[in-house]
Amino acid sequence: MIKKLRWKFVASNMLLVGIVVVAVIAFVTANQCVSTRRSLRDCMRSAMAAADPLADIGKRDLLDRQNSTETFGPVTYTPAVYAVTVSRSGVVLFEGNNSVTVDATVLAQVVSAILESGASEGEIPSANLFFTAETGAFDSVHIALADSLDYRTQISALILTGVLLAFVILLALFVVSFLLSNLFVRPVKRAWETQQTFLADASHELKTPLTVILANTDILAAHRDSTVAEQSQWVESTLEEAQSMKTLVDRLLYLSKADAGKLSPAIETVDLSEMAAGAALQFDPVAFESGVELVSDVADGIYVEGDREQLRRLVHILVDNAVKYAGRGGRAAVKLEKKDKNAVLTVHNTGDPIPAEDLPHVFERFYRSDKARTAGGGYGLGLAIAKTIADANRAKISVTSAEFAGTAFTVVFRQTV
Repeated sequence: MIKKLRWKFVASNMLLVGIVVVAVIAFVTANQCVSTRRSLRDCMRSAMAAADPLADIGKRDLLDRQNSTETFGPVTYTPAVYAVTVSRSGVVLFEGNNSVTVDATVLAQVVSAILESGASEGEIPSANLFFTAETGAFDSVHIALADSLDYRTQISALILTGVLLAFVILLALFVVSFLLSNLFVRPVKRAWETQQTFLADASHELKTPLTVILANTDILAAHRDSTVAEQSQWVESTLEEAQSMKTLVDRLLYLSKADAGKLSPAIETVDLSEMAAGAALQFDPVAFESGVELVSDVADGIYVEGDREQLRRLVHILVDNAVKYAGRGGRAAVKLEKKDKNAVLTVHNTGDPIPAEDLPHVFERFYRSDKARTAGGGYGLGLAIAKTIADANRAKISVTSAEFAGTAFTVVFRQTV
């Protein structure tokens, strides 16, 4: 899928940009061809004027100026032109200031063909010549001749240059698009791999309670005559595993809503001081039973803007996690203070540190490091939910961990009220 997506990106980019590139080069090449054709005509007109002994200086100057200004485009074509004035019978009356010569026999044949055709311009294929003819004074005819092969060579060169330029640009565009496609699909690839891992881990976590429930059900089915009291341990085990599955599904649904952008916080003013102190008080019995000393240092009167229930869940996840991993005889601490205009919540615990290689991954879903797993079921979703809540409420969550310093999760709320 990723490879197909990459090639689709290259193809779409080549198509969109390629059309623009080809259109621009085609337009420029067409302009150059038109400019070349106009230059040819202007040169032939100027040559005819020079071959007219009766033409005044003003007319010749005008034609010279037209020849130098009416062409357009970056290419100026100056062909070799032969001009002559002849009578209606084909007798040469006057030759212009020609830089080329034409064989007398060929000239006589060409002039005869032009006079017979009566056309003002055209081509004589047998001689590979363009001509322009104009009636002059005393029934004379001014004729200008230019090499058609040279003209076609010029046009072919312009078209070939345009094609080669388009090919080089499209080739460069392909290379750049191919290289950029890797950057383009990298986030998609990462998201795809994360999704696949997420599904595999979720399936694995659901497999264990399902296996236990099915085993308990088989035992109950094998003892149909037993009372509920006699089989209470299997019933309670089934209930416990079902509750565990419900907790996991609820957390998965919560993260799914967050991913879909449906976790819009209901912003209100929240007393973070009361919330942090309440969480510490609520987990004090849990800490006592676990042999953990839970202390709190919460400054009064710190308010933030956010979703009350989401922030309560964030604080509970962090405190629950600290108590769980402090270890028997360990210490957990909840601290809330105001720094500048920010509210800083720090939840610290002693115990084994999180390995350095695991620190960048502690907020990932189902991450397998034991220390990175969250409290409340051990599914590896608690810290992922905590980060999701922090992001949704414009807060920044981070973690530090060291051998003797312990582990500390810090949440910085950008602005207090």
